[in-house]
Amino acid sequence: LPTYPYPFTSFQPWLTLPTAGKQTATTLCVTPLTLVLIDIETHKHHSTPISSIIDIANRRILHLNRNPGTIIETMSSATGLPEPPPSQDREPGNDQNELEPLLGRPGDAQQPPGQFIARNLVLGTGIIAQFGAVIFVAMIWAAVLTKDVILFSGHPLAQSLAIFTLTQSILSLQPTHTPDQKRVGQRVHAVLNLLAFLFLVAGITIIEYNKFRQGPGSHFHSVHGYLGVIVSVILLLQYIVGFTMWATPKLYGGEDKAKSIWKYHRWSGYVVLVLLLVTVATAVDTPFNENVLKLKLWAVIVTALLILVGIVPRVQKQKLGFSS
Repeated sequence: LPTYPYPFTSFQPWLTLPTAGKQTATTLCVTPLTLVLIDIETHKHHSTPISSIIDIANRRILHLNRNPGTIIETMSSATGLPEPPPSQDREPGNDQNELEPLLGRPGDAQQPPGQFIARNLVLGTGIIAQFGAVIFVAMIWAAVLTKDVILFSGHPLAQSLAIFTLTQSILSLQPTHTPDQKRVGQRVHAVLNLLAFLFLVAGITIIEYNKFRQGPGSHFHSVHGYLGVIVSVILLLQYIVGFTMWATPKLYGGEDKAKSIWKYHRWSGYVVLVLLLVTVATAVDTPFNENVLKLKLWAVIVTALLILVGIVPRVQKQKLGFSS
């Protein structure tokens, strides 16, 4: 991008550096989105030059090698630079860059500007999650379809597709960080969650119909059965809260209040994914698996761990309420 020189004094009304002395800039350049201040001489007790890179559009300091400053307001009215994104696209109390993943360096799990959202599915460690998810589904489908297919066969087929789709919904949304990316990511996340919900309903309907045919005494004979019911209830609540926060924030007192509980929705989403994978692992002890499918516990655990190893490092700490 081309750079445009501006006198340093024109930025003083909106840029405050924590110094007690005179401020002079030996080099100053501005792009449409970024202000770069180089070699700012400060108070005699703080004579080390400061280099800073400031994101004007988002009113954030991207880099400052010493003593961070505070941006009070944008320069858009004076310089014609872009206005900051609308406040409703930001989460209250979260002005830090959402670029630092749980594991890794800032930007490792960040969706680059202009990149198609489908690339988020394999960004960073996402490729590991995809590898695990594909093997997970292929393993279950192969075990089912190589045996005689009955009505009950639809239960593991549908549930495995639901977990695969939920994994995609998480991977697609995780790397988003700009308002536009978040809006697209939320729509994709919602569509994939709806699809996963339909798979889950299909799987639950099949198992309940099968239990109904067997009689009232056929329920709750395994850990898998108990976990299945518990996780289904939690997941239903997760869907209701997530959808209403996104579609009808007025139920929570407005957008700001709705977004203030997003981090709890994210926390519970990751917990639900773990519970779903644990529920699948407990299915290996059911009679249907022992007598028909013969899936191995170690295989289920390995694929589940691959999914988590691909997802967890990409978790952006600020989105869960952690400070950077």
